[in-house]
Amino acid sequence: EDKVQSRAARREGFADALRGEAAETMDQDAQQLDEELEKVARSRLMNLLIYDFVIFLICLALVIWATWFHALDEEARITENDDGAGESNWKYHATLFWIRAFYGTMSFPFVLLRIPGVSSVFSHAKPTGYNPYGNTV
Repeated sequence: EDKVQSRAARREGFADALRGEAAETMDQDAQQLDEELEKVARSRLMNLLIYDFVIFLICLALVIWATWFHALDEEARITENDDGAGESNWKYHATLFWIRAFYGTMSFPFVLLRIPGVSSVFSHAKPTGYNPYGNTV
């Protein structure tokens, strides 16, 4: 009878050890999968940020070009009136408007992140314990 009980105890111990190893393996696999998803999400967001930075540099170059070009343009220079008020350089301001419009148009990929569900698929961010106002829920 003692032998039967000791065998049963050994079996239970062995089964517990196997369950523990399986649980550890599953935990490690889940952790590895989470890390891989995080890397993919990070690379997606990094690609978007690089895209935005390149568009910003293009717009910055356009602003520098527009400033230089309009500084050399004799007709576009600001002239002083008798009352001391300067007339606005409308060509320069129109160029800046269109550069801003270009930047806004090129920011379209970020609008897609505002669609419900797309942001979580794109970034794999987990919900926190805070609501949109920053209060703890």
